[in-house]
Amino acid sequence: MFCMKATIFSLVTLVGVSLAPAAAEAQNCAAHYAAGFARITGSTGRASTQLAADQEVDSAMGPRPQQCEAGAYAVFLEQFENFGRTAIRAGQPRKGAKGAVAPGNDNQIRLAISLIRKASPLKVPLADSKAGVSLFKQVRSNLNAVADDAGNTPMMAQLLDAMTTVGSPGPIEETVSVSQSGGGSVTPGATAPPGGVQQVRVPLVPLPAWAVIKLYEARDLCKPQDVAGIQVRLQDVLNWMESNTQAPQ
Repeated sequence: MFCMKATIFSLVTLVGVSLAPAAAEAQNCAAHYAAGFARITGSTGRASTQLAADQEVDSAMGPRPQQCEAGAYAVFLEQFENFGRTAIRAGQPRKGAKGAVAPGNDNQIRLAISLIRKASPLKVPLADSKAGVSLFKQVRSNLNAVADDAGNTPMMAQLLDAMTTVGSPGPIEETVSVSQSGGGSVTPGATAPPGGVQQVRVPLVPLPAWAVIKLYEARDLCKPQDVAGIQVRLQDVLNWMESNTQAPQ
C-alpha cells in the first residue's frame, strides 16, 4: 500500500512533477572523427585486402562509437563523403595510350567500406537521428553518381552496398529524472527510490489521446484513493510507453 502510494505520487501528478533531461553518455565523436580520418589517409598503401583495411581502420578509429553528441554524425558524413569520392576516383579504370584499360587502385575503397561499417555511430540524439536519414541518403546518392561516372566497378558496388546495409544511426533513448517533491508528500514509511528520484524512459512519439485520458482519470481517482483503478490505468499507459521507446524498424 505504501509502495503503491509512492509510485502514484511519482507517476500521476504530472502537472506538479519536475522533469529534467538526464545527461546522455555520448562520446566526443567530432574530434575523434577529425583525428581518425587524418590518420587513415596514410594507410592506403597497406589496405591491399579487406581484412588489412579493417585492421587499419581499427587502429586509426578504435571501437565503433556507440553514442555520439549532437552534430557529430554530420561531421562523419562530410568527411566520409570526401574520402569516398577520392577512393572511387582512385579505383577508376584507366585507359592507356593504345586503348588498353588498366585497373584502378581499390585500396582506398576497401578503407571506405571499413569506415562505414566500423566508424559510423550506432546512436545519436533524436533530432540528429531524424535529420541523419536524409543526410545519409544524400551522401549515398552523391557517391553513387560518382561511381556511375567512374565506371561502377565491383568494388564501388561493394562500397554502396555496405552503406545501404549500415544505414543511418538510431536515436539515443532519452531519460528524465522524476522528482517526487512536486506533487504532494509521500506517506511516512513508504518506500521511495534513493534520493526521491526515479529514472524512466521517454517514448519517441507523443502519448496517444487515450493514454492522456487515462492519466487524468488516474489523477481524479487519487481523491477517493481508488488504488486499484489508478494502478490499472497507469499500467496501460506504462505498457504503451515501454513498447514505444525503441525506434521504428
